[in-house]
Amino acid sequence: MVFSSAMLVVQQMVSALPPVGMVVIPVALGCRGDDVTLRPILNELRKPIHSLDALKALLRSALKNLQIKTSGGINLKSEDQEFGTSAFSASDVRHILPLQDVILQQIIPTWYHTLVEDGSNELVDLLFNPPKDGKHPSALVAVHAHTTLLSALPSSSAFAINLLEHLVTDWPLDKIHLAMFSRPLEISDGQLQSLWSDYLRAVFALPAKVANATKNNSPERLTFSEFFTQTLESVEGLIEQWARMSPKQSTMDSLVQLVLKLVNTGLFPSSSSSSPSQPSFFQINLPAIERQLRPNKIREQTEVASYGRLWSSILSSLPSSIVHKVAGSLLGSMEWDGGVSYSAPVQRKISKRVRLVCGILGRLDVGGQELWDVVSVVIIERPWPEEVAMALSQWAGYDPSSQSQSEKALEELLRRTLELWTSSQHVKFSLLNRHHCHADPAIRHCGMLAAEYIAQRLGQKLKFDGWDEPGQGREWCRTVRKILEDGFKVIPEADEEDDNEEEISPPNQPPASSTPPSANRSFPAEPPTLYDSDDSLTGYAQDSAPSSRSASPTPSELEEIEKEPGLAIGRRKIPKPVYLIQLAQMLVSGKGEGQDEKSEPDRVEMALNEGAGLIRRKRGFGLELGEWLFEENAVNLSIAFLNLKDNYDIDGFVSKRQDILNALVACCPTRSAPCLAEQFFIGEYSADVRSAILTALVVGARELAGLEEPSGPQGFASRMLPPALHRKYVTASDVDPIAPSPSDPIHRIAGAITQQAIDRTRDANEVKVPQIIREKQLRVRQRPLGRGIVDLDHQSGSSPNQPSVFKDIAAEFFIMPLINRLWAHIRDEQSHEARSRYSSSAYRGDGSGMILNPAILSQFLLTLTILLHAGRHSPAYLSVLVPEAVELAVTMGTRSASSVPSEETEGDVKYGTKANVLASALELTLEVLDGSWELDQGRTMGLEHARIVLAVREWAQTVFGAFEKGLLVDEGGGDGETRARRASAGVLLVVEEIVTKWTAAMLRF
Repeated sequence: MVFSSAMLVVQQMVSALPPVGMVVIPVALGCRGDDVTLRPILNELRKPIHSLDALKALLRSALKNLQIKTSGGINLKSEDQEFGTSAFSASDVRHILPLQDVILQQIIPTWYHTLVEDGSNELVDLLFNPPKDGKHPSALVAVHAHTTLLSALPSSSAFAINLLEHLVTDWPLDKIHLAMFSRPLEISDGQLQSLWSDYLRAVFALPAKVANATKNNSPERLTFSEFFTQTLESVEGLIEQWARMSPKQSTMDSLVQLVLKLVNTGLFPSSSSSSPSQPSFFQINLPAIERQLRPNKIREQTEVASYGRLWSSILSSLPSSIVHKVAGSLLGSMEWDGGVSYSAPVQRKISKRVRLVCGILGRLDVGGQELWDVVSVVIIERPWPEEVAMALSQWAGYDPSSQSQSEKALEELLRRTLELWTSSQHVKFSLLNRHHCHADPAIRHCGMLAAEYIAQRLGQKLKFDGWDEPGQGREWCRTVRKILEDGFKVIPEADEEDDNEEEISPPNQPPASSTPPSANRSFPAEPPTLYDSDDSLTGYAQDSAPSSRSASPTPSELEEIEKEPGLAIGRRKIPKPVYLIQLAQMLVSGKGEGQDEKSEPDRVEMALNEGAGLIRRKRGFGLELGEWLFEENAVNLSIAFLNLKDNYDIDGFVSKRQDILNALVACCPTRSAPCLAEQFFIGEYSADVRSAILTALVVGARELAGLEEPSGPQGFASRMLPPALHRKYVTASDVDPIAPSPSDPIHRIAGAITQQAIDRTRDANEVKVPQIIREKQLRVRQRPLGRGIVDLDHQSGSSPNQPSVFKDIAAEFFIMPLINRLWAHIRDEQSHEARSRYSSSAYRGDGSGMILNPAILSQFLLTLTILLHAGRHSPAYLSVLVPEAVELAVTMGTRSASSVPSEETEGDVKYGTKANVLASALELTLEVLDGSWELDQGRTMGLEHARIVLAVREWAQTVFGAFEKGLLVDEGGGDGETRARRASAGVLLVVEEIVTKWTAAMLRF
């Protein structure tokens, strides 16, 4: 009856679905002839799709509208390969991003695995990574795909990162820019600039977002260094290609925006770096830029001039602060020698660099005020070697076309240099090592040389002796004198060696980038299976005569026989569920829904096999587990699987159902947890089902709290088989009857939590006993291996993973529903017992299989213990949860849940509470009081709930005293009595800590 009422909503929802396999192409698509638009396709993709053929038809229509052809590896209809006269309109541009978003949020988590099995996943991949066929929509699809895929991180990291890795390889930055700006598109310049801005924002954030999503385990192509190395190379290639064309103003604006983004990202550092994590534009592209600025048989002088003019136009549109960073990065990326040399190789090297600087930054002439300001800042920002000064003196006034130099520009350079170096502010704030003492012989020789040269220019005679002697800076003076006498000008390119000469290379240039990943568009759903020798066994040779029996069929023949339609009468393959509603539909039996009784075992087995995985895949995707739409799915599935019976002896039925319930609680806690709490009390379930409910709440809560399952003591390795074989061969005699069962996580986790609380309380109270302190000091201890080394992981009592979303929902959806419903159930059961007390058949609420039965009630109290331990950081923990839990534990530990006295109690028993219930109640009390002491030293309990604390102390003293006197406990003598004895001692210790701490404040009670 409960199952029928619970499934009524599910039957109503699935009755409106079309039959499985029917291809539904709505009239709203408007597919008359070649008139296909994206908007109706988008609307249909937002609706639930009930067959693979319908999905493939919609994806083909979208590809047809976007003029994207498949590779031919998929069997498509002939009309799908012919685009006819279908045109991509400007109105369809705004639908590309919503289309990709719908596919990523709804189609990928539901259908992509099925598409991979069908070999049709290319239909989805092409809508994010289209082929480079030169068509306009392909570039727009690739531009939008960067934004869409990055927005999916980290929820769908595997698919998005896989596609991004191929996307940045197939569509680098230069290809995107040329496809957008080299040919007219169906959109305005304003829309084009907006798309370019969004693309730059996504591309430059890509490595960081991928690193965050993969926890710094990004694919090599998407790492920061590799990605920006490839990007910077494509930027230089893009400028080279545009230099051969006549870019419009919109194109120039986009290039200016690109260079500005590079500077702001830090890709124009002021100095070269050997670290691969710090890529530099000029450090990577200096050889290529130098080749573009050198005319040869292939490149004419006009092409070289066009390349330089494009660079100058871009930099002239940037603010002076940005140009200053570019100029500083250009000079800092070149390798300069420290001294002054007049050799021919040095002259050629400096001449090349002058032409390089002039080609990128432009001519440093008298009229360029902004460029002079930039050069002034670059000169003063840091100490440069003498070669830079020589290059600047040649750059000033240099005209590449006439190979001449303007003296006025040299005078301007000298004037600005003297202004900078004689400025009081510069002298005040510059470093001490940038000034020299006049007593230095090298400085004195420099002054003497300057005096001789000035006198010579004025027509006077001044000659000092001793210039040919070694040391004291005389070598430097002789080189400078040679330069002044012969002149140091830019060597014409005709006088240089051929291009076979070594090119300008930046210092510490990183090695060439690795081979890019394969551009194959078919992304495997699973990694290839490794070879296993057990899969290819060869039989032994037989010496005896061959058998007269016919040969057994091979596995391939058996598979063909199984697929024979004539032999598989009345049997069809059960498709895997892709929606939660289909998962619920598999559990509903009956006619009129495309189901029959013969397929019910296969349907139930398929639901158990795929249920947990499907529910976890839906976590964070769509609305099927959300609170807006289909919010009843989690509730209906919880009730359906609770009522599911193992009528067909399915392997692993209990464990698979438990995994599904655990997944429901972990993925949709605000719906599933209250539902399971309600079903625990109102449903007519067996003890096994109620145990499954409590286990699901425990496992799901600890998963939400980021807690790992505590590990117990392990046996000696040589005496234990591997886990699978151990479970196969273990017998009842090998199991410790007192130890908790491995299949019962509640007792195992609760035992570990209780042991932690007892250990903390014991260690805290041992320091107060002088005899124990003296014994510890006299005990021979092992010397520590290190001095002062502390394992922080063992010192901190929390797990390293603490994404505690559980603390925000623990009180409202997990703990308080259980406590409140237990109080209500006890009240109802005792009222029922009171009404039937004097009848012929008295009613007892703690009978076998009932909630107040000691076995189930003990497990319930242990569940609360685990939930309260996981929810220690809940805002309501100290003020609400701890008092409520302690009051419940004291009540269950001091009174029998049933008001009817038991007839089986022996005369020697003096403490009437069942041993298991008493132990669980004490462990619950110990956990919450230990948590109260850890959080606020018991202040809330000691000041606001002093009566409860004193009642707990009296109760614990009574129990502990009874055990010390040897009194028996009802159903004692086993694990329950051992646990109760241990927990009562722990409760006494922690209560004494709280009472001792707050005695003065508790006197008023």
